[in-house]
Amino acid sequence: MSEQTFPETSEPLPDNAYSAAATVRLPETAQEAATAPRPGFLASLTVGDALFGLVALLAAILRLTNLPAIPLSPAEAQVALNTWQFWQPGDAGSAALAAFANSGSAAYFSFTSLLMPLLGSSDTIMRLVPALFGVALVLLPWLWRKHLGLGGALVTSLLLAVSPTLAITSRTVGGQAIALFAGLLLLIAAHRYLTEGAPRWLNTAAAALGLGLAAGALFYSFLLTLGLAWLVQALAGPALVAERPRPGRAAWRRAALWGLVTFLISGTLFFWNLAGLGAAANGLGQWLTAFRLQGQLLDWLSPILILMRYELLVLLLGVGALAWATWHNQPLPTFLVYWFTAAVLLALLQWGQPANTLLVTIAAYLLIGLWANHIFTTAPDPTAEQTLPLPVRLGKGILLVFLLVVGGIVYFNLGRYLRISAYDATQMGHLWLALVALIFAVAVINLARTWEKTVASQATLAAILVIFMLYSWGTAWWLTHRAANDPRERWVAEASDNGLQLLQRVLTEVSRQSTNSDEGLDIVSAVDSPALRWYLRHYPAAMFGETIPAGTQSRIVITPAGQEAVALGSDYFGADFGHLRPSAGPTPDQPTSVSDTLRWWLFHQSPLPITPETIIVWVRSDLAHGS
Repeated sequence: MSEQTFPETSEPLPDNAYSAAATVRLPETAQEAATAPRPGFLASLTVGDALFGLVALLAAILRLTNLPAIPLSPAEAQVALNTWQFWQPGDAGSAALAAFANSGSAAYFSFTSLLMPLLGSSDTIMRLVPALFGVALVLLPWLWRKHLGLGGALVTSLLLAVSPTLAITSRTVGGQAIALFAGLLLLIAAHRYLTEGAPRWLNTAAAALGLGLAAGALFYSFLLTLGLAWLVQALAGPALVAERPRPGRAAWRRAALWGLVTFLISGTLFFWNLAGLGAAANGLGQWLTAFRLQGQLLDWLSPILILMRYELLVLLLGVGALAWATWHNQPLPTFLVYWFTAAVLLALLQWGQPANTLLVTIAAYLLIGLWANHIFTTAPDPTAEQTLPLPVRLGKGILLVFLLVVGGIVYFNLGRYLRISAYDATQMGHLWLALVALIFAVAVINLARTWEKTVASQATLAAILVIFMLYSWGTAWWLTHRAANDPRERWVAEASDNGLQLLQRVLTEVSRQSTNSDEGLDIVSAVDSPALRWYLRHYPAAMFGETIPAGTQSRIVITPAGQEAVALGSDYFGADFGHLRPSAGPTPDQPTSVSDTLRWWLFHQSPLPITPETIIVWVRSDLAHGS
């Protein structure tokens, strides 16, 4: 390397130059620059990173704690059985692969199959992969914080973290949580590549596409809605980017390789499960058959009712975010408006697939995050300090606390009214107090807007977010930890009764005492369902059919409730256990009165009982002494 020489000058340097030279010393060589100390990882963390860490902790608590609290539903049990049978000897593994060629998520099958040899096959392990992808989904806005704004990314992540529908999806066996993660990652990576041109984002988008194609049918909803949004924006504007990058053939080949490798690894378990290719291809067929052009009015309104029940912020703040994005006509907000609209239309056309409302929720929360960032980063009027009776920051804090207190007053008085109205509908005092408090809050907000609009908007939006995030957290905890198998919930289509987990524990104890083994019982069952097969999977001698063979001497016999055990060849005593919880009849969110709906939403009280299907478990009398 040749030395560079600089011409000498006789002009003296200014005094501040000498002081700067004394305090700032640049590296003299490339080697010195390379060996210069760099800030450590902890030193490079920002307050924003710490806040995202707290959001991740909240999401993990909601999604990872007590995963086996609710028994696997029949649909979950079928997927779990196929995954479990893959590791069984003999024909069971081949049967599992054949079953997965027609249904299921190839990506879920691959990731869960990798965990099972190390961690076992409990309900927790079956739900662990979706839960981990659910936590990762919450953190994806961090990759988009440059475009959403730090505040917008934090608000979006918080909303995703406490979303009841996203939380329950993350605790459900299957590939839906993986598809949601892959779809949002595809959107973020594609947008960052278009705006920044970095090849790593093109490779990331290709990998997300490969993962999504192996995840299941829900990913095709992502592709369709994102494609429609991109097409509409290309025709109607504004352009998403001023100038698109033009990758060469080498870049396209590299990206295609990333996508192909990701698809094959996640879809075929490192080429060990080639039937996963059939399952991935079958996902498109399942998605196409989900379109329904016939149905009653209540069926078409089902996606809207789901949002009303679980995602109130989508309806309360989503309308304002849509209006703001449409009015400002900026590229990214406008794209999200188009995507939100396409997702709503798809949810209506596939009204039998409630998972499509998850796309509506994600699009709405991204829009709300952008809107919130715009409001929170808008500077107050410089003359506000002179016109306001209080400093701007202090006034904003006081208004926020006031609105939170009023929100608490409204909530508790409304709850008290609902409690009392169940016994005496004429007691309206608490309801009137809640309405007066709400009207007073609106009057104070309008008064604050006459002084300073920005202060009023920021405090009001912050109060609404805090109040409804707390409500969403409570609803999400109830749905995920208590009511995931409650057929009175609109999200629940079919469910298993808690009695199946009790049955599993009882039979394990009987097996230990009578055979000195956890798997030694011979079982004959006239009841056959995926859920029952899953909870009896560890008994290789279990037989399932439609009837009980005459004169059977099996240690355990299972029959439907109401069927007499007259064909048994020995003396037996029986006990009934809950089996399935069918969803039939009206639900509390379709009641005859508004008060019944609110009482169910706030206190989870319903006059409608749960009537599960029961089974009778007959134990041979000679086993009774030890059990």
